[in-house]
Amino acid sequence: MISLGKAQSTLRTDTMNAAQQLAAMPVAEVVVDRAIVLDWYDGPLEGFARLAAVEAVWHFRVIAERTGGDLPDDRLYQFSQVVATDALDRLDEALGGAPDDPLWIPEWAFPDHAARQHADRLVADLIDHAAGQRVIIRSVDLRLVDALWVTTGKIANGIQ
Repeated sequence: MISLGKAQSTLRTDTMNAAQQLAAMPVAEVVVDRAIVLDWYDGPLEGFARLAAVEAVWHFRVIAERTGGDLPDDRLYQFSQVVATDALDRLDEALGGAPDDPLWIPEWAFPDHAARQHADRLVADLIDHAAGQRVIIRSVDLRLVDALWVTTGKIANGIQ
């Protein structure tokens, strides 16, 4: 059960999917608990994340951004739920372990070619199986979520 605001109303989360749970929460409670960032340019562009509010792992990527000159970029991220709930643990193992920072950008350096192939295949497989619920998150750097929307199907320009 989630408690919402001062009215102390509660929602039945046992029958809601992860996207519905997120949409029902105050946006201030939607926090990226942990992320493995695979692509970065002035902030995270793509990777995998766990949101503290729900028991799910998500593949995320930037689908739109607005640059603000000297201000940080304002970005829209598509979060697609990953079927494998142990995805972050599997990535940690393949990438040699994660530091304490909740937003980790691995170096992508491996002891041998086989280890790199294993990591590449794991990432591709997790992305291919990120077909669960989708949400759009507006954020500058994923440390603070400014807004959240649940998608209702395919996103424009064929992005799924």
